[in-house]
Amino acid sequence: MKKNILFFTLFITSMCLNAQVFKTETFEGLISVIDSGQVLNGKNSLKNYESEFASFQFDWDTSYGGYWAKNWAASRVIYNKEETSDFAKHLYAAKPGYGCQSPDYDFASHSGSKNVFLVGQNNSGFRLMTPIDGSLQVVQLRISNSTYANNSMKFGDFVGKKFSAADKDSFVLIITGFSNEVKKFSKRVYLADYRFADTNKNFMLDTWQIVKFNQNETADSLLFTLESSDNGQFGMNTPAFFVMDNVTVSEFTGSVNKIATQGVRSYPNPATHLIQFEIPSTQTNVLIYQSNGVLCKQTQIQSNFDAVNIDDLSVGLYVVKMQNALGQTFNTKFIKQ
Repeated sequence: MKKNILFFTLFITSMCLNAQVFKTETFEGLISVIDSGQVLNGKNSLKNYESEFASFQFDWDTSYGGYWAKNWAASRVIYNKEETSDFAKHLYAAKPGYGCQSPDYDFASHSGSKNVFLVGQNNSGFRLMTPIDGSLQVVQLRISNSTYANNSMKFGDFVGKKFSAADKDSFVLIITGFSNEVKKFSKRVYLADYRFADTNKNFMLDTWQIVKFNQNETADSLLFTLESSDNGQFGMNTPAFFVMDNVTVSEFTGSVNKIATQGVRSYPNPATHLIQFEIPSTQTNVLIYQSNGVLCKQTQIQSNFDAVNIDDLSVGLYVVKMQNALGQTFNTKFIKQ
């Protein structure tokens, strides 16, 4: 009984010491490198944007005179007029007009994004830049239609059809989360939905919609794919573009690292050839990650005291995630020198 009371007291104390910090990437830091009405799409020397917690890639293909090939473009184009679809005018524009100006949370540290937003193509994605130790999670983001996709669906163009309730048309953004390249979850967000029997409910998204992720939807990377009811011989006819802004993550600070490493010792630290683990478990799977979250070594230890050879690892900081046969997890860190 005393043991149980002690554990409960320690648990409550630890919970009180934890602090959850929210961080939002509004992309406003790119104002200094994007002129009003212009875009970053990888054509110049800036090939990606690294925020405090994630990396967003810009990909420009130099063949055929050059074109924006895949992933993201950062945009300050303001054009949301509903008119005949025009690739040149509409591609890098957001149907809501400006970037998302509304804060994601009612915290003083959060601000909206008026000037810069991201335009994503089919199969765009981003990866978190912090170790996968359970302390960082995408909480929510804002999405909407690009002006290009909106006007194509609204009026039709030389490839895409005009959306109609009679055809039960829809345009869907599918967000898939991965951890260590393994699919963890998938969710569907409708950018246009004309499938309702009550046609008054049919819509084409023209505002910034919040997409939230629950505690079970954790991932180290997100992939965005698009799906349309309008398809032809060469695939989807609807322009495969959407816009995104205000990506928010939550990070636990305080005593969370103490809890994660409770009962585990790793030594010597720093280590050169071998890292010795002392753990209250046997037959434990060991995953070793680089500080950027990339898995670089996987092995198993068979006893409470066991060593892992790290000669094949480069110099740097590593995060270790261990899981035993009962599903219990233990985290620790070490430096390879």
